[in-house]
This record gives sequence, structure tokens and C-alpha cells, in this order.
Amino acid sequence: MKTEIYKNKYFADWMLGLLSDEALQKLISETEYKQFLKLKKGLDAFAYLEAPMDRTFEQIKQQTIAKQPQEKKGNVRKLFVKWTATIAASLAILFGLYQYNSAKDMVFQAGFGEQKTIALLDGSQVILNAGSTLKYNKKTWNKSRELTLDGEAYFKVSKGKTFKVHTTNGDVTVLGTQFNVSSELGYFDVVCYEGRVQVNTSNFMDILTPGKSVTFVNGKNKAKEVQDTAPSWIAGITSFDSAPLSVVLSALEKQFDIQFDSSAIDTKVLYTGAFDNKKINIALAAVFKPMHIRYTKKGNSYILQP
Repeated sequence: MKTEIYKNKYFADWMLGLLSDEALQKLISETEYKQFLKLKKGLDAFAYLEAPMDRTFEQIKQQTIAKQPQEKKGNVRKLFVKWTATIAASLAILFGLYQYNSAKDMVFQAGFGEQKTIALLDGSQVILNAGSTLKYNKKTWNKSRELTLDGEAYFKVSKGKTFKVHTTNGDVTVLGTQFNVSSELGYFDVVCYEGRVQVNTSNFMDILTPGKSVTFVNGKNKAKEVQDTAPSWIAGITSFDSAPLSVVLSALEKQFDIQFDSSAIDTKVLYTGAFDNKKINIALAAVFKPMHIRYTKKGNSYILQP
């Protein structure tokens, strides 16, 4: 089996057009070649997303190629080396991202305080919020774009077949749009930013249009209008509008890898406000001071008192 360094170099050569399909197939195994094809497909599709949220590898590749005619051969080689280095640093992430193996389910997790961007092969993009998990069946993906979400995620869906997100609280179905889903025990929030979103629970069905949202708290739903064009947590601020304190505590725990002893307070009370995703002291003050809740640190935990 080729080393990762050589495999990265071959991928870089091939993406730049310096290595033909036939030549690449002679250098790597058939399985690796299929992986390269899928990665290239994912990168090419990623470039067609409207207003992408981050700089894609396709853009880097195109900018590198565009510079080559104006450079001398020696400089072209330097540019190639830079592109190879970029691929070398990123290819491991991409292989980990797509996880092409014999397993049926693709599983993605965002750790404490982490946001994870996932590029799906149909060109769709998902950003997982901290402490969230997303999975789908890769064998049936081309026939049925269905995923299961535990936590919160922002979806930017490419047009195509029906795209469905399953949660323990309900399902969200779209044909090509941008929306946010947050699902916790007893709490379900869906916001539509573009296109149309169909929300289904055991006793509710509605279609959301841009700027519309619906929130379920212990089975009771409330429709709202939003002015934002994307969820605030992507920009580093987690905000809530009449959310149970239990949901806010869960968000704090996922963001800062901490725990709360909330046995002495009522976690069903509603909270409206926001906290900074990076500065824990400011975040705690922003949540607890307006609610007149005292908090004492004990190890990695915080004891909450009225």
C-alpha cells in the first residue's frame, strides 16, 4: 500500500491535471482510485454552492492553475508544491470526512466547543454545532437523501431529490434550501432561511417559508418570524428566544465541556438572550445574572442556586 505522502502527491498531481486518469490508476489501487473519484466529485460539487461559507479546495485549485501561465517553470513547480502541501494537510481530513469503507452508516460528530463542516457528495453542506451527531446510510444515499440528527445543525441543501432530516422530535423535509434544526429532549426548533421547509411531528405538519420558524416545547408549538439570514451560533453567539433553561444549560455544557448541578432550580423556566461561545465567564454571566441564579464552580461542574 502506498504511503499517505505519495497518495497525497498523486492526488495533487491529478487535481492539477498533471497526471492522467490512466497514469493515476497505475500508481494506486482500484479502491484508492474510486476514493479519489468520490473526493473529486465532492470537491467539484462543493464549489457550486451558493455563497459558500468557507474557502473550498476547488477555489484553491482554480487559483493555483490560473497563476501558472504567468509563471516561469521553476515558479510553477513552487506553486505545485504549495498545492501539494495543501492537499497533504487536508487529504487526511477529507478521507476522514467521507469515510469510504464497508460500514453502512456515515457518522459525524462535533466535539465540545467545536463546529464541524460536512460536504455531502450531492453538493449539500452541513455545519454541526457543538456536541451534535449526524449520520446517514451511504448505500441508499443516491436513492434517498435522508439523515438523522441528534443536536443542532445548519443545512445548505443542493437542489435534487427530497432531502429529509430525522430527529427524535420530528422530521424536516426540503427540496433545496437553507435551514437550521435544533433537537433536544422536549425541545424542537426549526428555522427556514431560504426555500421551503416541511416540518412533521406526531401531531403537527406545516410548511415554513423564508424568515419563518416553529418551536416545540414539550409538545406545544409556537410560530415565529426571524430577521437573521443564518443561525447566530455559526458566528460564535448562541441565542435563544423563550427556550427552557434546560436547553440553555445543555448548550453551555456542549460548548464549554462543563456540567451543571441544577437540582435546586427550576429548569423549565424560559430564557431569552444569548451567550458568547468562546468566553465561558461572560457566557455564564449572560445567562444566569438576568435570571438571578447563583453559580459556584466545583471542579468541572457548576452548582446552581436560586
